Amino acid sequence: MGACLSKIGPGWQSMSRSSSTSAVPKEESFEGPTQRPANFQERLASYRSTRTGPGEMTTTTSQPTDQKKIINFVNAVYYPNWRVYNGQTPNNLNLDNVSHVFYAFAHLDKDGSVTLSDEHVDREILIDGTQGCVNALKVIQRDKYPALNLILSIGGAASSENFDGITSDETRLQNLVTTARELVDYLGLNGIDIDWEHPSNEVQSQQYTQLLALLREAMPSPQYIITTAVPAGIWALKNMNLSEVSKSVDMINLMAYDFVGPFPGISESGHHAQLRCPQGGEECSVATKTSGEAAIHYLLEQGVPKGKIVLGIPLYGRSFLGATGPGQPFDGHGGLEGGVFEYKDLPIIDRGKASGSESSDPDAITPCAEQFDKTRVAAWCVGPQTDEGGGFITYDNEMSVEAKARYVKEEELGGLFYWHIGFDKPKNEGSLVDVGGEVLGVGHKRSSWFARAR
Repeated sequence: MGACLSKIGPGWQSMSRSSSTSAVPKEESFEGPTQRPANFQERLASYRSTRTGPGEMTTTTSQPTDQKKIINFVNAVYYPNWRVYNGQTPNNLNLDNVSHVFYAFAHLDKDGSVTLSDEHVDREILIDGTQGCVNALKVIQRDKYPALNLILSIGGAASSENFDGITSDETRLQNLVTTARELVDYLGLNGIDIDWEHPSNEVQSQQYTQLLALLREAMPSPQYIITTAVPAGIWALKNMNLSEVSKSVDMINLMAYDFVGPFPGISESGHHAQLRCPQGGEECSVATKTSGEAAIHYLLEQGVPKGKIVLGIPLYGRSFLGATGPGQPFDGHGGLEGGVFEYKDLPIIDRGKASGSESSDPDAITPCAEQFDKTRVAAWCVGPQTDEGGGFITYDNEMSVEAKARYVKEEELGGLFYWHIGFDKPKNEGSLVDVGGEVLGVGHKRSSWFARAR
């Protein structure tokens, strides 16, 4: 995601669920069956026994209430479960302007089973007064943000290796679809996000398309949300049948970042999340000059409805030691692994020197002074050439996120998402999630996101 066959059968079609997909069970039912077996897999097996017939299972639903509010645009965040170990539990998250939380990541076993990646955090330990991180999110959904959608994300950059082997085998593919639906229902969540990074040839493209189609058959709209995350590089997007993919999903999360970094073939610094290319046209095909807008145009050319395109925002910067601006050679990376600086930890000391264009004179740049390029819609700062200083650091800031949110509104795209909320600044202290949400008009004073016409 960022830094760091035969059909299933007619039984799926008979499953029912309230159209109010943010429904949350009563708190006492959060733990699943009353008699809880010792481990999660046994609990899930016990849950399966509650099915009322072939392909059917009982689910907890509720009727829509006047608390469900319209959210015209998506303003979504990924929330990795490992951030709990950093003290970032759900109660500590700023969700005031958030429409969807992608809970990352579920694990994909080689036999296709979708399971929890950290049962200790997800379901067992006491978090925010309830058992497990999933339950803590559901309490917030029920008590504070009833229009919030909770989505289980499967895969990610570090956990995509099993997708190919599973989707190439009918039995394993069916198991993936079946267990994904079962796990979402058992946990009482609103849908599934597939983050396969990423199909790399025609065969995998067909497998990816079929996976999403079968998931949609098993998890019909609007009762369930199905989304997928895709890279912004045209070289990667060409390996996907995006027109067909878009028919099966509610949103395509465009990862419009990591254009440059500690990756093969990258020999110069650059902006890692710019909205526009320096001059447009052919330069957009060059790895270091890829842009969010170029990827959006490609998706539209492939027949993806604009309302399904959700533009990704990185809540982190990338460091290039030895460079003092974009387009320069570098000799390493500062910050955390991979040259990453969390947005809340960027070493910026002077935001008053932001300018509308790049300076080619390093002596004119105050160390760690923030710069902003209005043409590219990209921010950066230059610090000391040390691990702590970061050298040239490229990232999104309040100005770039505001500009990207306005672009989304003007182009009538689906909205924004952020990887990931744990890197953001707190509310009232420069939160980028809040900047995007406020421009898009996303909040919890409107009715359900599903009321939006597509």
